[in-house]
Amino acid sequence: MAAATAVPAATQQKSKLPINIQSNQATFDQKNGKSVYEGAVKLTRGGLTLTGDKLVLTNTRQRGQLHAVLTGSPAQIAKKPDQAGSHTIDGHAQRLIFDNPDRTVTMRGEAFLKRADGNAVRGAKIIHNLDTDQSRALRGNKNNERVKVTLQPKDTSGNGNK
Repeated sequence: MAAATAVPAATQQKSKLPINIQSNQATFDQKNGKSVYEGAVKLTRGGLTLTGDKLVLTNTRQRGQLHAVLTGSPAQIAKKPDQAGSHTIDGHAQRLIFDNPDRTVTMRGEAFLKRADGNAVRGAKIIHNLDTDQSRALRGNKNNERVKVTLQPKDTSGNGNK
């Protein structure tokens, strides 16, 4: 008998939160588990908000597990802290890919992500884990396209950034 894989309680609770979507129009393909939302799209789940022009949402094999691709000029992400030690983040890219099973947002095309403490990163691609609050940035294929990071000094007076 194979050992069961433990799923952290916080992740289980987040997977039970409803996903709310607003748009100007929506098309549903129940047979293929796909829906398309267009025009001023806004997806919210807990403290996570994604906005853009077009959202393609696909159900994966497991019920409730979703793969969302949001495009825009740019598509935007905003996340409020949902656990101790996490930060508010804001960002944008030409394409945001949200994978519900592993709780990551992959940002592609002129990606930019900024935390509330002022630290920021730019790159052709940024992968951000919503549970661990860790990000990975990658450069693009163009000659001068490199990852750019801004790190703010810590406020040691006790009045600001930590």
